Amino acid sequence: MMPYFVYPSVVVPFALAFCALRLRQRMHHLDFLARHLAALLQRNFPIAQGLEALAGDASLAMARRLRRIGAAVAAGRPFWTALESERGWFPASFTAVARAGEESGSLGRLIVPAAASLKAESEFRVHLLGYLAYATLMLCIITPALDSLQRWVLPSLL
Repeated sequence: MMPYFVYPSVVVPFALAFCALRLRQRMHHLDFLARHLAALLQRNFPIAQGLEALAGDASLAMARRLRRIGAAVAAGRPFWTALESERGWFPASFTAVARAGEESGSLGRLIVPAAASLKAESEFRVHLLGYLAYATLMLCIITPALDSLQRWVLPSLL
């Protein structure tokens, strides 16, 4: 019989909590990019230089992404294609809004509401993952307790 603390299901709540933290971190980065980039664009600051300036204030991982995106924009690629090249980091809906904003010339106005919407959606997902992690953890605690009752306590009473 495998000890209860080795059950693979014990790992699940921690994995869910880790996913929630990573999602929250990614949305924080996206919100940071959108708010600051919108402020720079409203002041007619070039995107490539703005991304380079933002990279100085961002975390190491985000700074690398911002520099790659800035280099792509400086090389002549549209901003939204540079966002697309960072696969898995920027949601498709954010990239689509960036494309529409860039093509219409109102990127600064469109990018902030899109990021706010994505942030609200991600907060919902983070809370949902937290609830799932809690429920799974409770299940991992209750199941061995009930199993112990069934194997040892109830037979001794009969």
